[in-house]
Amino acid sequence: MKKENRIIIKQLELMKVESTFTKEMLSLTEQLLENARRDGDTYSEVVSLYYTSLYYYKTGNLELSLKPVTLANELSEKNKFLNYYVITSNLLGVIYNSISEEFWGLEYLLKGFYVSKDMKNDDLTSRILNNIGDMFHELGDYKEAYNYLIRAKEYKEKVENYKDDAYSTIVMNLIENAILLEKDDEVISYMEEIEPTLSNEDREILRAIIVSKEVIYSFGLGDISKAKEGIQYLLERVLKYTEYTHAFNALMRVRQVIFQLGDRKLGDTYINVLKMLAQDIDDVNYTAKYQDILVEYYEVIGDKQQWHEALEEYYRFNHENVITRKNNFSKSLIAKIELERAVHEHYEILKRNRILEILSEVDDLTGVYNRRTLEKRVFDSLAEVNDSFYAMLIIDVDHFKIVNDSHGHILGDKLLRKMGTLLKESFHENSIVGRIGGDEFVVFIDHIGTDLASAIKNVESQVEDFQEKVRKVKLSDKQSILSVSIGITVEKDRKKSFKFLYSNADTALYEAKNRGRNCYVYHEV
Repeated sequence: MKKENRIIIKQLELMKVESTFTKEMLSLTEQLLENARRDGDTYSEVVSLYYTSLYYYKTGNLELSLKPVTLANELSEKNKFLNYYVITSNLLGVIYNSISEEFWGLEYLLKGFYVSKDMKNDDLTSRILNNIGDMFHELGDYKEAYNYLIRAKEYKEKVENYKDDAYSTIVMNLIENAILLEKDDEVISYMEEIEPTLSNEDREILRAIIVSKEVIYSFGLGDISKAKEGIQYLLERVLKYTEYTHAFNALMRVRQVIFQLGDRKLGDTYINVLKMLAQDIDDVNYTAKYQDILVEYYEVIGDKQQWHEALEEYYRFNHENVITRKNNFSKSLIAKIELERAVHEHYEILKRNRILEILSEVDDLTGVYNRRTLEKRVFDSLAEVNDSFYAMLIIDVDHFKIVNDSHGHILGDKLLRKMGTLLKESFHENSIVGRIGGDEFVVFIDHIGTDLASAIKNVESQVEDFQEKVRKVKLSDKQSILSVSIGITVEKDRKKSFKFLYSNADTALYEAKNRGRNCYVYHEV
């Protein structure tokens, strides 16, 4: 990954931590995506797509958020970027739940959960379990929500310094569901644990959750004055919070008390506050809840005209909601088809680019590296920090000109191709094999030993294996036994240049030829 991409990713991560979801974030994701696709950097592409989706989700554009995160999820799975596979699965689950596609939402959340659990990433696992708990809460299954939130809390507590904002959110969600399930002892226990760590607003929200419980309790005891006092407290404060969902839920819990009080002024104020909260939350689930309460309210107070209007609006909304759900599902399927095609095309482009890259790196005739690539690969290998010896070999086919002149260029080319094959077979995975020109080949062998004796033994073993294979080559009936001359230089200093190593090995090769060929000679310092 290039330095520029690493810098952009760090900026995006910081913006996420600071909740800075601005046009600047979108601009950075676009730049990162352009760089990633230009460089064939799939990891940076995944990061870019994730943050693009996160930006759109946080700014309320669910439709635009769906496509990039789905592609990021597909690429993460294909390339085994497990951390981003979990993160994108989690975001997909949240987005699908927000558009009332709970089945798909749960599918993605569970995919992310099992992978994060296997990775032993307790923080991510906790986050996903909290989102599953939220989903069941919105569906009205408070018992199941509570069970998942308990698990979310347990996983979060395995994390070092776990008492952060995410932990506070989990415990507040637990308190809310514990209240609904009338688990009073648990409510008190959770409150005592979390209250010292809360921000002022979170304390206010927690107070609203408790007040909603007290309203129901007071009304049940016949203390109407205290029940009304609690309702008034909620109505005056909930619109001041920046986090609306807990406030909306607190008001929903007291609706039956308000309906039974029969106070039209209080009831109308309640309905108006709920309406404003539903508009601010901008979630079809909360809009549906508001419409449901509206119909119930006017029916209870006996306002037939308002009830008919509310009922008409309720059916209109639900009809539109059904159409919206169908459209979302259809768009999701279309997006899935488009993304499958995009992933396939992306894979094909990368494959073609890699083929072209390989073709530009190798010698057409022999299949080993050409000189330019050989030098680059040797340079990169020497740049590694280690204390192992390495060697460079120059190999010439003995009397290659005679083979060419006697048997023709076709047989000569066949011999060179065979040499390329034998070189790649004979030298181990830490070797770089290239053709300099004509019948001259170079082999660079790294990590051959930490002392000179073992390094030389390692080289000789591979060289002698190669020589034996060469002697067995028979390209025609008239051809004599083949042999090679090899010049070798062994070094440990990794500051040596390709030119220096080549010169030393070439000197040793010249000496091998002077000794009658069909041998190998080490360069003497």
